[in-house]
Amino acid sequence: MSRVMITIPDDFLAEIDRMAMAEHRNRSELFREAMRQYLGRNKSELEPAVQEAVAVIERLRTEAIKRAGAAQDSTEIIRAFRDNTDSELISDGNASPR
Repeated sequence: MSRVMITIPDDFLAEIDRMAMAEHRNRSELFREAMRQYLGRNKSELEPAVQEAVAVIERLRTEAIKRAGAAQDSTEIIRAFRDNTDSELISDGNASPR
């Protein structure tokens, strides 16, 4: 495991230490968790192509389920998805809902 040195104002460090003590953690654990949350929150902001792909997939899924109607079998839903994926649902790469 690597070590990292950072500079933090004394009053902010005191606040961090209070939080660590209240949560029964050490500083390192608290910083690791904070960075995990920060990186997870900002991942989609950093990758707009991923957001667009997720939007297209969600539209396809929603439309396939709608077209499958009362289908109880996942195979029917998949068939509806496959039958309607091309030009109707993915119009020139635009992921915005119609």
